[in-house]
Amino acid sequence: HIDYWHENDTFEPWQEDKWVPFLRVTNSYNRTRLLRFDVGFCRWVCTNGLIFGHRGATIKYPHSKNAVREIEAVGIKAGDLQKLKLEFIERLNNLKRFHVSRKEMLPLACKVFDIDVNDKVHEHPQRVEQLKDFHSGFQEMTARYFEEMGENAYAALNVITDIASRPISIYILPVAVMDSMQKKAGSWIDEFIPAIKDDKFQFDEYLRMYRPVAAIIQNLN
Repeated sequence: HIDYWHENDTFEPWQEDKWVPFLRVTNSYNRTRLLRFDVGFCRWVCTNGLIFGHRGATIKYPHSKNAVREIEAVGIKAGDLQKLKLEFIERLNNLKRFHVSRKEMLPLACKVFDIDVNDKVHEHPQRVEQLKDFHSGFQEMTARYFEEMGENAYAALNVITDIASRPISIYILPVAVMDSMQKKAGSWIDEFIPAIKDDKFQFDEYLRMYRPVAAIIQNLN
């Protein structure tokens, strides 16, 4: 894939915190992937990105002559992008208002990225070393963002998008999973924002299934 950043269209949800829209073009030489256009947003200061793939900002085409003609006629209008930006800013404000303790970040990351580990992981020394490296880098990353932004879901988002944009050693081929991880980050926001607006939402219950996974990772060190 190739990313195009719209450098002249930066916006600030709040002072001195700039974001920028970007367009990701995905294609393949052997027809294994559809030609695809995804709109996302990237935090300018650290280039942490996320993609909202299922909110009308994705266009897919098969490899065919007809598809090429369709691409010429279909696009995301400037007004549509402005609407996506306003929706995104509203989400960021909702995240900033929601308290998240830094001790909850590891189970949250396990949930967002579907990280699954069980007690048999000790049978795989290479995987154990990967998870140790991941946990060490993750702790440093969490401390940095939470000290800068406080204990809230916006700081959590920055940890999540940093992992997505620069996958660390938990993955065999980090670069190959960046696109899917940034899409998972976008999907998490789409799911999380409506959830926290519900008066019955319980964050402890939300993370319940992923606490044992986080505990195993923590105890490897």
